[in-house]
Amino acid sequence: MEKVVEPAEKQRTSRRKLPRGTRMSDEMKNPCKKESELAMKCMHDSNFTKDDCSLYFQNYRNCMGFWQGISRERRRLGIKPHMPPPEEREQIKREQFDRASAKSR
Repeated sequence: MEKVVEPAEKQRTSRRKLPRGTRMSDEMKNPCKKESELAMKCMHDSNFTKDDCSLYFQNYRNCMGFWQGISRERRRLGIKPHMPPPEEREQIKREQFDRASAKSR
């Protein structure tokens, strides 16, 4: 008799069998990896006192908001992947900064 495998269990098992290197890197998924690491380092250095790291947390939130907006815009325009790859991000940040600077003049 064959064992019945629940979908959740089947998914967990298949995820484990993926060969190394097939999952997207953290940098591909999280454009704010550096900001996240800086916030975690601050927490560690300040003995996990959140108040001491509020600027790092705000910087991370700003970063995530920026990239979520970019992703939303790309999705609306039909550009794939919705989250730009790391090699395109500096150029996108520069273009957005230039647009914002031009508006404030």
